[in-house]
Amino acid sequence: MINRPIRIALLITGFIVVVLLFFLRLDAMGLTGPDEPRYAEVAKEMLLSHDYITPRLLGQPWFEKPVLYYWSTALAYSHWGVNETAARLPSAVAAFLLALTLFLAPRPILNFESRGLSSLIFATSLGGIAFSRAASTDMLLTATFSIAMILFWVVLQDPATTQSNLRVVLAYLALGLSVLAKGPVGVVLAAAILFCYFWISGEWKKIGKLKIPLGIALMAAVDLPWFLLCYRANGWVFIDTFLVRHNLLRFATNDFQHWRPFWFYIPVILGALLPWSFFLLLTGSRVREFLNLGTWRNRPHRTFLALWVVIPLLFFTIAQSKLPGYILPVLIPLSIILANSLIAASRPSPMRETRNQALRSFRWALGLELLFFAFLLISSHRITSRFQLALGGLEWVIGITASLMIVVLLCCLFHPRGLFIALGSHVLIMAALVIVATLRILPHLDPEISVRPAVQALHRISGSPRVFVFEVSRSVRYGLDFYLTPPPVPVNSPPDISHPRSQSNEFLVISTRAPKLDAIHAAFPGEVIYQSREIMVWRMGAGPE
Repeated sequence: MINRPIRIALLITGFIVVVLLFFLRLDAMGLTGPDEPRYAEVAKEMLLSHDYITPRLLGQPWFEKPVLYYWSTALAYSHWGVNETAARLPSAVAAFLLALTLFLAPRPILNFESRGLSSLIFATSLGGIAFSRAASTDMLLTATFSIAMILFWVVLQDPATTQSNLRVVLAYLALGLSVLAKGPVGVVLAAAILFCYFWISGEWKKIGKLKIPLGIALMAAVDLPWFLLCYRANGWVFIDTFLVRHNLLRFATNDFQHWRPFWFYIPVILGALLPWSFFLLLTGSRVREFLNLGTWRNRPHRTFLALWVVIPLLFFTIAQSKLPGYILPVLIPLSIILANSLIAASRPSPMRETRNQALRSFRWALGLELLFFAFLLISSHRITSRFQLALGGLEWVIGITASLMIVVLLCCLFHPRGLFIALGSHVLIMAALVIVATLRILPHLDPEISVRPAVQALHRISGSPRVFVFEVSRSVRYGLDFYLTPPPVPVNSPPDISHPRSQSNEFLVISTRAPKLDAIHAAFPGEVIYQSREIMVWRMGAGPE
């Protein structure tokens, strides 16, 4: 048992680490990709129009996702302004609440060490960090769905009924919010997991603890008002676009060009769990137990967690559209399973063979991780050169991190307290990496993968630039839509600028891969005011000073 002073010190350290991981410099880099600026723009238009029912993108109804992200981001905008921090804050808050729930809610069935380590594994995993700092709907769905599943798990496993009603109510409210976060997928997965749990464990008598009629009423109270109001404002096009096209057809067809092979999510899960993926070797005995049908009824708490991993994995594997963020909810049960396995391996066992097997699995995990970081150290230059970006010392960071991890892992292999050293070092090194990335690496990458620096260059020259875009990617287009007011005008050919102008406030943003780029430059007078690997900003109608 851990004494009280050490518990307090661990709680304070863990809290500081989680806050740093999720909230430090959310604006270190501008909005990237097509999704971040697009979702952020919809929330901005919602705030400016005061229409909180119909999401709009560039003035047109946009029903790709439900409204929870837009509401929460518009609220953040109203307090902190329209910026990257506010756009990413809902994901960070959702991840923080999920980590907090993971630590507090399972108290009746998990001890302090298992709960704390589960929360830290999720918070320091690569997937948890990345999606908690993204302006997207993935973490909102993961948090709301996973909070509901944690509460259901506790209700079904805890023999006491003192707080069961409150937990059930909170679970259904969270599940209702998951529908507003990303659609009905959360409810579908929860229903499938719970049904399979009762069917396999045979504990049908516990189904009454879930109070399903009450749950349906609570979820309807959360979801129906917005759905009915949005349907009333927009008609059948809302149902057809949101439910049919972006849910049913996204699952059943490859209309959105997100096809991946059936094994796609296996490397995604292993990558999202880094640096903890290697310790999955310690769960080997539990996997064998799960494959043994006779143990499913005897250990229902493990069955629930296993189904929480297997059913979403099967569901999204069958789906024709596959993206990495879809599988994020399985990180929570995997974090709990990993924490329990690591805690069990750290304790003396009356069965010598069980103890020796755990130690062998731990050493194998350390050995594989050692090889991984040795590969990173040897290949750091090759890895960074593949990006063809000015990475601002990323090669140096990879080399130092890999070297440090190699030293730590070697110590863990031979030190009698190696497991505790490994756990602490993984948490602290991930926190250090996030600090280095947000303070140095991401700001240096900003000009290469975000349009924010280009817009800043435009505003330094003109307070009200008129911008045209030609042959740019979706990411660039959506980024400019968010950062510029009024938004840029897409053209099929460079605009006619042959007539004289008294003021040079017109700019052309053009892809560096555009055809006949040199001919376009020669055809129009002007000057380049900004250039990155992907775009060039051309000030039209005025030559260099």
